[in-house]
Amino acid sequence: GGLVSTWLGLVHPATFTRIGALSPSVWWSDRAIVDQVSALPSKTAARLRVDMGTRESDGAIGDARALRDALSARGWREGTDLYYEEIEGARHDEAAWAARFGDVLKWLYPAPP
Repeated sequence: GGLVSTWLGLVHPATFTRIGALSPSVWWSDRAIVDQVSALPSKTAARLRVDMGTRESDGAIGDARALRDALSARGWREGTDLYYEEIEGARHDEAAWAARFGDVLKWLYPAPP
């Protein structure tokens, strides 16, 4: 899911340059991904999209915000190489992810200028 994609993208930046973290389970292992982002030796060139539905588990929005904030503190800039969104009413399920997948691809792979 979104958490594994994020971790792989950040530890293998030469291989993964686009990361779509839809509803990442940031809570896993006491928010270890947030600590891993903070511990990166430097910002990578990865382009990231992190999003979370407002009807997911308790604390999910706070967790997603913590990941966004860690990425921002490391040098990613919203609107440039980081896109963050809270999707009103979206749940943690395939229907919710399918509904926004087109937007995910457009962000990760923008049309050339």
